[in-house]
Amino acid sequence: MNWNLPIKKIVGIAFFLIGLSIIGNVVLYQYGHSPFNLATLDVTKQVEANSVEAIEVVTSVGDVQLKSYDGDEIIVSLEGETEQKHLDNYELVVQQSQSNLFIELVKNRLLNFFRFFLTTAT
Repeated sequence: MNWNLPIKKIVGIAFFLIGLSIIGNVVLYQYGHSPFNLATLDVTKQVEANSVEAIEVVTSVGDVQLKSYDGDEIIVSLEGETEQKHLDNYELVVQQSQSNLFIELVKNRLLNFFRFFLTTAT
């Protein structure tokens, strides 16, 4: 094999590949599979604050902010942006057990793995 290609040919191939990737990203964007298709997460849940003595927050994704206000309820909200295709992968779990409130943000990663195989098989 002769790998002594002239520099003009290498630059031409590079520009062709860059153009091909730009066209591919435009097609992905049009079909909603591009990482540039963002969607807004906005989920709110409320719990009576009268019997809550302890709050446990578990998340591996995002930041947690605690804000006080004048009210009789605990308001738990999930706000942010994610890719459109990952919008259904987030779940805000709020459970009350006796005097404890458990809040968890769950990201279903296994669902993505199977969705990839289901969409490519059809």
